[in-house]
Amino acid sequence: MTAKFRKTSIMSAADGLQIGVMTCEPEEGARGVVQLVHGMCEHKERYAGFMEFLAGKGFASVIHDHRGHGESVGTAADLGHFMEGGWNGLVEDVRKVTQLAQREYPELPVVLFGHSMGSLAVRACVRRSDVGYAGLVVCGSPSLNSGVGAAKVLGKAFAAVAGDRHRPALLENLTFGSFNRRFKGEKSPHAWICTDPEVVRRYDADPLCNFRFTLNGFIGLFSLMQSAYDVRGWRPGNPRMPVLFMSGEEDPCMISRRKFLEAAETMRKVGYMDVETVLYPGMRHEILNEKGKEKVWNDIAGFLETGMKHIEVVAAVIREGKRILATQRGYGDFKDMWEFPGGKMEAGEEREQALRREIMEELEAEIDIEDFLCTVEYDYPAFHLTMHCYLCSVKAGNLVLKEHESARWLSADELYGVEWLPADMEVIRKLENILRAL
Repeated sequence: MTAKFRKTSIMSAADGLQIGVMTCEPEEGARGVVQLVHGMCEHKERYAGFMEFLAGKGFASVIHDHRGHGESVGTAADLGHFMEGGWNGLVEDVRKVTQLAQREYPELPVVLFGHSMGSLAVRACVRRSDVGYAGLVVCGSPSLNSGVGAAKVLGKAFAAVAGDRHRPALLENLTFGSFNRRFKGEKSPHAWICTDPEVVRRYDADPLCNFRFTLNGFIGLFSLMQSAYDVRGWRPGNPRMPVLFMSGEEDPCMISRRKFLEAAETMRKVGYMDVETVLYPGMRHEILNEKGKEKVWNDIAGFLETGMKHIEVVAAVIREGKRILATQRGYGDFKDMWEFPGGKMEAGEEREQALRREIMEELEAEIDIEDFLCTVEYDYPAFHLTMHCYLCSVKAGNLVLKEHESARWLSADELYGVEWLPADMEVIRKLENILRAL
């Protein structure tokens, strides 16, 4: 299967920085989306081979350059600098790319994949909201370092004296100096990233990989670690979201097997029920580039098959007197069947916010959300659906059908006169009693 690559850019909501984005999709249409979030001192093009593999499996993928990396800079002097938006801007950039993917592939689930520093960023992102994500892959995760708070204080002290664009050799050595100790005989200072000398050679020769972070960047890195591992403030909206931690057994970022397992346990502590771990013997930090990477790639594809099978939506049961609104689907596998209007939540949206947006988009109507009705869990042959249903009324607008073929107002006696989608039938049983009681 041939892959199609394209590049674009988006403006960061944090400070207006242009963020470079690359998308890859299969020619014959995608069945899911993988959002890749790269690590420190690298760039999106290093993931092109893996993205082609994903396209061959039927998945579209999207990746951006972090601020201060690749094409997300003003000049080369900005490499390693998080700019005005800082680490919070970096996290919000991840969310902005998710929203881009959701606009381009509105019917497809999105799995978030973060490597190294990117694995901290994706957890910081999900900590703020996991809405819109069907799964999370944490790859090459730096384990929690007990000295991160002190390092951050030191970085701020340096910045107060030297400015936040200063590039401190001391902080770099304190942070990464131990990583290459066991690989000293291999000459390269980056031997720790991979057992394949050709991968290391290309990394060493790449100017977009060989730069030192500024103090602004280091402070941001330490803040990302603190955010990813802080168990306070998480609000799992989708506690069933599958989470996969994966690392090479020889990855010095991991610190130890115990630390690796503690990182996974953190996600369980904050409320996620489906957290798995896998370690790859003989592999170092960049398991996507390792000898034997095919095993890693196929394991990820297997995880995607699971993660892509869960879809979460909101639905409006719009009531007018003793009747409710039914809409007839005009597309897809369930074309011509009847349903309650609504749709998928976008990244960062609350349920009621998403429902108001969906109804405005589908029916050009503003609604009042009166009450929560129920949550339906339903297994379709190809995916599991979670549908949050709310009783609503029309506040303003004339119910213009933008996506549906037809619409009908149904009384209690008419509820079974149309062919409902199977999941919606679960709601009908509740509604019948409500309408008869009015």
